[in-house]
Amino acid sequence: MKNAVHFHAIFGVTILMLAASPVGSADVENHDVQPPQLPAAKVLESLGPGPLIERRDAIDRPRLKAVNIEDAIDHCVETNMSSLNAPGAAVAVILDGELLYESGYGVKRRTLSGVVDADTIFRIGSVTKQMTAAVVMQQVELGRVDLNAPVTAYIPELEISGKWPADRITVRHTLTHTTGFPDLINDVTSTGDRALSLWAAKQTAVELHAPPGSFWNYSNPNFMIA
Repeated sequence: MKNAVHFHAIFGVTILMLAASPVGSADVENHDVQPPQLPAAKVLESLGPGPLIERRDAIDRPRLKAVNIEDAIDHCVETNMSSLNAPGAAVAVILDGELLYESGYGVKRRTLSGVVDADTIFRIGSVTKQMTAAVVMQQVELGRVDLNAPVTAYIPELEISGKWPADRITVRHTLTHTTGFPDLINDVTSTGDRALSLWAAKQTAVELHAPPGSFWNYSNPNFMIA
């Protein structure tokens, strides 16, 4: 995608992208012009996610001239493993329900033996976020969920503290990591079908970092709410 930033997010990482307004020549020449003094909360209210910046490594990276799709996939995986210092990986490519390619790379543990193959099982981690997003979008397509509706329309027990109440958060915000919700991942203490409902009802002390929709920050609770 042209002019895009690709984020490989890790739990707890917060990235701020703030819009910058260009300064005209008249502003530079007129030293008496003073910017308006606004409270920080008002400034945050007006901010968007900001401009996207093209990655230099994406610009400078030579294009692979692969003989076939298998070579292209192998090259992509091995290049990323090297850049991330990852000991192992497994890949499967499926199109229209048909398995086109699968392979394992590297080892299961950096200091122990065990070659990764196509059947190696990994901890699923944040891959569940993709599944959650897909399920939510299926409900959107069926007309049962509105992306622009407040999450409290579906989770009335969700209440938070601070300047921005829970009803400012929309379903779209949860799927785009723009709720402003702190990344609190270890406070789900129950299990079972009602675990997330019980968690949602205990968020009364939480305060958002900023108004929902004003900036991007990776946060697991976004998808816990979703």
